[in-house]
Amino acid sequence: MHHPKRFEKAYAMPALLNYKNQTAILNTLEYGKSMSLTRSLSSPSALYRKLERESYRAFHSVSPAHKSDHFFNFCVTAHSMRDFCLEYLGKVEDTDKKAFHDQWNKEPVLVAAGEIANSSKHFVLRTRKTKAVKVPTTKDVRIGRAKYMNVYQRNDGQFHLEPTIRAEVRVELSDGTVLPRRSTRKRNASGAVYDDPRVAVGAGRVDGVGARAEA
Repeated sequence: MHHPKRFEKAYAMPALLNYKNQTAILNTLEYGKSMSLTRSLSSPSALYRKLERESYRAFHSVSPAHKSDHFFNFCVTAHSMRDFCLEYLGKVEDTDKKAFHDQWNKEPVLVAAGEIANSSKHFVLRTRKTKAVKVPTTKDVRIGRAKYMNVYQRNDGQFHLEPTIRAEVRVELSDGTVLPRRSTRKRNASGAVYDDPRVAVGAGRVDGVGARAEA
């Protein structure tokens, strides 16, 4: 990314520049100004790091409201990865973008991220040409509760597991896949199948008197 001050310094010396060079600098200056609005997000990799942070916040949020907020933010950032990658590759015209979008739109999870992102931004989905309300292909998104395990480490090095109930976002994709997937399933003595609780917190500490702090 170019630094705007460099353009200001160059533009302040018109005697050294012909009209063509001045125009090029002005165009670059305007581009630099627009990019400076998101200076910390100057590349696809930078946006991906933001996506990782959004994922962490969404996963670790306890209340349903915060879980929902961070999840929607995650989807908006995830969907923005398309534009960042296309811009980075220099794909500006719709004809140049089509092959990429066609491929991405075959992935139900990417379609879900886009539909959720656009729904959160625009309230409803609409077709580009007719502006008619569009029915999403993603089947369902809901906030519920699920069993997790908080993991704490004692001062003596031993681990302590504590079951808890936390908010969870469940998404049913267009192909019927439900996320998050249950990693393992077990069958109890009566033959009923149930889901194992998942680990919610990577590590924490429990001191001698039982006070704890999540990592």
